[in-house]
Amino acid sequence: MLLFRLALMPAVAAQSVNGSWSIHPQPQRGIVALSLEVDDERKHSHDHDTHDVRASDIGITQTQLDAPSATAAFSLVRDAGTIAGSGTLANATGGGAFTFTPNAAFEAALRRRGYDDVVPGDLLGLAMVDITIAYVDELAGAGYPHLELGELITLRALDIDAGYVRRVEAHGIAHPSFEQLINLKALNIVLARRQKVAA
Repeated sequence: MLLFRLALMPAVAAQSVNGSWSIHPQPQRGIVALSLEVDDERKHSHDHDTHDVRASDIGITQTQLDAPSATAAFSLVRDAGTIAGSGTLANATGGGAFTFTPNAAFEAALRRRGYDDVVPGDLLGLAMVDITIAYVDELAGAGYPHLELGELITLRALDIDAGYVRRVEAHGIAHPSFEQLINLKALNIVLARRQKVAA
């Protein structure tokens, strides 16, 4: 199960977040589980987030994954900011250190939408699931303008968008709650689009 607690973690630096990363191969060739870990010694807290990504999307080649030993540097650029890491790999498994640099323009856009207490740790969580301002606005337009950051991350991770909300409503659930949306997805209930049947 994916973990999405980074949205709630404190910032570990004024402008950036530092931590460790690791990757592990997934059954589908070229797909890896990218894990980020951040420790806040001041609050004795530890946060861990794992997300499947295509290795090529973060700049790691299949040749590096196949090698018995290789150095690796990657960059994951998202609207919320950039995650840059370096380290070593051995047979598609490895890790090292990373730095997350928040996108100030993205943060400002969130604040204009009512998210006044955003910190770099929040932005790292948003970056991991690739939340964009367009996605935030899309959900607001679908009737969810005041979601918590953790709720946004959960909906994005489950691929719940305005189209999914409309399909739920078309099946008789008017303005489904956050809990209803995630429960439907968790139960793997597929809501097919209604189609006209020729007479």
